Amino acid sequence: MQQILVNEGINPSNVLKVNIYATEKLNWDYFNSKWNLIFSKNNPSMTFVYVPALAMPELKIEIELMRHEKIRCILTLKVIS
Repeated sequence: MQQILVNEGINPSNVLKVNIYATEKLNWDYFNSKWNLIFSKNNPSMTFVYVPALAMPELKIEIELMRHEKIRCILTLKVIS
């Protein structure tokens, strides 16, 4: 997951929520050690769901994340009289 964040230019501190879907039992000790390395300061909210299958049968885990990003919005009004 950390490599994907780096490749996409996503700062882990901007991640608000992570949804994880898995088809097999997870090694929680291993998962937590990696999770804590990635999100050491700001742990996002997480939902973890075991599912019988994913859309692509060869996949065993799907990770979906939502991030917060500051968006600069400039509004220009044209007044017509």
